[in-house]
Amino acid sequence: MAKFADRIVTLSDRLYETLLLNGVPQQKLIICKTGVPDIFLSSQNIKKTAHQALQVVFLGRWNRNKGIHILVEAIKSLPNNISIELTIYGSAVDDEKYRQQIIQSIKGEPRIRIAETLTREELPKVLATYDILALPAQWFDVRPMSILEAHAVKLPVLGSDVGGVNELIKHNVDGLLLPPTDVKAWAEAFVQLSKEPNLLSKLRQGIQPIRTMSMEAIDTVNLYKIVLEEKLAQKKLSLAVKL
Repeated sequence: MAKFADRIVTLSDRLYETLLLNGVPQQKLIICKTGVPDIFLSSQNIKKTAHQALQVVFLGRWNRNKGIHILVEAIKSLPNNISIELTIYGSAVDDEKYRQQIIQSIKGEPRIRIAETLTREELPKVLATYDILALPAQWFDVRPMSILEAHAVKLPVLGSDVGGVNELIKHNVDGLLLPPTDVKAWAEAFVQLSKEPNLLSKLRQGIQPIRTMSMEAIDTVNLYKIVLEEKLAQKKLSLAVKL
C-alpha cells in the first residue's frame, strides 16, 4: 500500500508516528484529522438541567474492548449514598454474549440503565444533557469520535490512558485520564466528580473549540489538489522527455 499510494492519510498524530516506525515513507504521509458534523455546534449552548445525581453517559459498540464492564463494576462498587446515574447507549453488537453479560450484571442496580441507540440527529442534543462522557477503552483507538462529539457540546470526558484516547484528552483540563483496567480508579473518579461540582465546571471550561467536518473537507480537497498538480507536473515532464 505504501509503495503504490501517492499519499497515505492518517487521522491522528499517534497513527502517523506508528506508520513511520513501520517504514512508511514520511513524504507520503499526511495528517488530516477527523471532525464532527457541524450540527453538533448548534448544541453547545443548551442549558443543562440541574440533576441531583451525576449524569454519566457511554457511547459505543457492544464489545469488550470498549470496556463497558469497567464502568458497570465501578458504579456497582460505590456506596448507595453516591448519587450517580450511568446511561449506556450501545450501538452495533459485536459480541452478543458480552451484551447479555452486562444486562445480567446490572439487574438490581438502579443507577445503571441501557437506552435505545441514538440517531445521528438526536445525538448532539441528548449528549448535551449529561455531565460527563465515560470512555473506558481497553486498547489503542485511532481517534475516538465520541470524545470529539462530547467536546463539541462542551461535555468533559473520562477516558482510558491509552493511545488515541490520551491524544484527545488533556488530563485535568478538559477531562480525566484513568488506567483502563483499574475499576477502583474509575470508581474514585466518579466519587470525586459527584462530590466536587466545581471540578466539572472547570473541565467544561477547559474544552477548546472543536474541529468540524467542514474543516476536514476543506483540508481533504486541498490534498486532492496537491496530488493532482503533482500528477500533472509528472505527466508534462514525461512528455517533455519523450519529445
